[in-house]
Amino acid sequence: MKRITGKVTSGIKEGEKYIKIYKERIKDVLGIDVFNGTLNIRTPLKVKNIKFKERKIIKGFSGFGSIFLSPCKLNNMDCHIVLPEKTKHEDVLEIVSDVPLREKLNLRDGDRVTVEIDADDIWSGVLTVSDKGSKGEREDRSGKAIEKILTENGFNVVFYRIVPDEKEIIKESLIEAEKSGINLLITTGGTGFSRRDVTPEATKEIVEKEIPGIPELIRFETGKITKMAYLSRGISGIRGDMIIINLPGSEKAVKECMDVIVPVLSHALDILLGRVTEHKK
Repeated sequence: MKRITGKVTSGIKEGEKYIKIYKERIKDVLGIDVFNGTLNIRTPLKVKNIKFKERKIIKGFSGFGSIFLSPCKLNNMDCHIVLPEKTKHEDVLEIVSDVPLREKLNLRDGDRVTVEIDADDIWSGVLTVSDKGSKGEREDRSGKAIEKILTENGFNVVFYRIVPDEKEIIKESLIEAEKSGINLLITTGGTGFSRRDVTPEATKEIVEKEIPGIPELIRFETGKITKMAYLSRGISGIRGDMIIINLPGSEKAVKECMDVIVPVLSHALDILLGRVTEHKK
């Protein structure tokens, strides 16, 4: 079971359009009239990347994609998520019920809610720290490289964000990532000697436990490639059920670091989440 926090939002008409078009088919599948009970929840996640355990498919009409239905709980109330195949809003959950959800739960725009879904895979995320990247002045090649490597190694990447080199903003994003339900967050950037390099400081202030062995392993192994690796100040730690690992900002360094840590990530997460109690040999 996964818990996603998000905020009630309105003005997204795309979901309502799909609900209206597919209303009768949804009623056939779920046995309820859902049109009057729709609610949009904006989340910090890439909703389309979530792997739902139970997912019913309704084939698309001409010109429209299929939609997917998955059970969920909204503030402990049984509902369903409707995911249009062609949605442009990657961060929005469309929740449906047979009762008016706003009125029933007394919700207004901006209210924070919790959505529970049946999914037990490990969610991961990428946080890029870059002044230029956050302004759209530089392509985030490092963050995309991390996302690609995680995906290739079986990690479901559902969180991705670019923020400036501002400690408070970095801290807020780290906390939001943990609240979103992900279990692994890789950061890139802000680990050097510049005055604006504050990612390790931001990370240290929000973790509950540090994991010194991971940055030690990274520096030792990548130091065999270049001694400059020892100048990275990145740290690693645990907050709740999430491991955070700071990596440097260059694409080359990120790929080298990921080669080092990927072999230990699954076991580290299994221990953190209580899936195993003994170390692998």
